[in-house]
Amino acid sequence: PTVSSQSFRTILVHSVKFKRLVHNGDFKQAFAQGKLTEPKYMETFAELLYVLAKDLKSGQLTDEKFRSYCDCDLTLDDLANDDLILVVYGNLYGLHEAPLIFFKLVKEFLQKHGFRQCYRDRCIFVKRTDHGELIIIVLYVDDLIVTADNKATIESVMELLKATFEFDDLGELNFYKQIKILRLPDGSFELDQSEYASKILKEMGAESLSPSTTPFEPTTKFGRIATEDEQAMAEYREMHAKYRKGVGLLIFLMIESRPDLAYGVGQLSRFMHAPSWEHYEQLYRLLRYLKATVNHRLRLGVSLPDLPSCAYADSSFKSCRLTGRSSGGYSIHLYGSCVSWHSTTMKFVTLSVTEAEISMLTEAARHVLCYKHFFVDVLNYNDVDLVKIPIYEDCAPAMRSVHHHFSTSAHRHIDVKNFFTCEQVDSGNINIIKVSNS
Repeated sequence: PTVSSQSFRTILVHSVKFKRLVHNGDFKQAFAQGKLTEPKYMETFAELLYVLAKDLKSGQLTDEKFRSYCDCDLTLDDLANDDLILVVYGNLYGLHEAPLIFFKLVKEFLQKHGFRQCYRDRCIFVKRTDHGELIIIVLYVDDLIVTADNKATIESVMELLKATFEFDDLGELNFYKQIKILRLPDGSFELDQSEYASKILKEMGAESLSPSTTPFEPTTKFGRIATEDEQAMAEYREMHAKYRKGVGLLIFLMIESRPDLAYGVGQLSRFMHAPSWEHYEQLYRLLRYLKATVNHRLRLGVSLPDLPSCAYADSSFKSCRLTGRSSGGYSIHLYGSCVSWHSTTMKFVTLSVTEAEISMLTEAARHVLCYKHFFVDVLNYNDVDLVKIPIYEDCAPAMRSVHHHFSTSAHRHIDVKNFFTCEQVDSGNINIIKVSNS
């Protein structure tokens, strides 16, 4: 189990706004610290070698530790005997349920010491001290992040964890899921994946390409998939494997710190099953853009206006030549920093620009409401502070439809989306504001 990237970025922006400290720690041999709810039976010791591979490779597996895993008096030398059936009681890295067992162990420990598991993200735990100080703990795999107002509070939490688990305090947050975290003198954070971006260029053989200032040409529309005859060619199979590898590498980069890649990666990933040579060329056009922006970082906390949250939504009518469907996207900002973004091709054909805009406006409204609940649940915001979260939209007909309850479509699903957005505007949860499209 791991915290979502959106929640992680939101907590970092909150820490900048309120000048909070952010530290991280690591559970040593984390999954091995849990206990199985029922014993596991292994027919051969080959299975045990698989699940103990990490301990064996690191040289940390001793006869004593081996016996703690198994209810027997065997030693490591007995692993050569294939006639034995082993009963395992300890949690091992290779077991499918190992992460959940460890997560349950940490969750019960934190709840025992007064932390509350958040409803909107189950890997976040919060606690209010007797003095009113907010402590937030974020779990991701076998590491955690602690945020609080002062260093003494963080140290007390770390000591509490050390008393129960094999745990290391790593100090101020520097890395998260292989992302370099930089904290600038003004207190803001930067998420740096330049090393990972350079690795993508190297693995895809794009280091010598000329850089491009844009991901795609403005008029680019993705068309046909590869024919069966093309797919039967040997050079196509080689291209297909390289295409899937390249898009897969870009997805992680886009999700974590590069909202500018969202549209391009989203469009290219739609054709993973049968990309044409046109898509392959567009992939390398995107890699040319990546080369030009390889050192770009996502900055969190660069500007801190009083407005807690806002969103932007837009769509591109009939952007898919293959299906005639529109594409669209939205971004959500907290105190001026982009914390969530999404780009997608719609699941149905819209008959006008207004219908496409209403559909994407509704998606943005839904996710803004989810963020509102997250602010209240995790960050203890007051509902009064989050009334009428603005969503900026550039389509005047769509705005008139929302504000005046006009029916703009003969399609029921479009009308339902419109009614939902109208209801949220009338109830004061969101506010649709016109913005220039230039």
